[in-house]
Amino acid sequence: MYREELRVVQYTITKKVEKKKSKKKETKKFKKLGLFHLWGREEDKKGKEVFFALVEDLEKGDIIEVAAKSIRFLSDDEIVAITDEEGNVSEELETEVEETEETSEEKED
Repeated sequence: MYREELRVVQYTITKKVEKKKSKKKETKKFKKLGLFHLWGREEDKKGKEVFFALVEDLEKGDIIEVAAKSIRFLSDDEIVAITDEEGNVSEELETEVEETEETSEEKED
């Protein structure tokens, strides 16, 4: 598959970030842009079938496995809105989602 044939997607990932002046970690969600490659499926620990997508990160070029519910295909109008005249992404690739969760570094379930 040629790169021009790949569809642009927005996907959400979760990162643990250390808070300043504290030993607590914060879980933050970020929205990023990527190129969709293919769907896949696997069984979770309970034997339930789950679907995922393989997405190429536009910023780093890494292939990332993303949960199917965390991916959204962008329309042509949305792609035009986030690119400039030369076809480069004009806004920040990684945007933080407002929802955050605090977790303690000592807690591990």
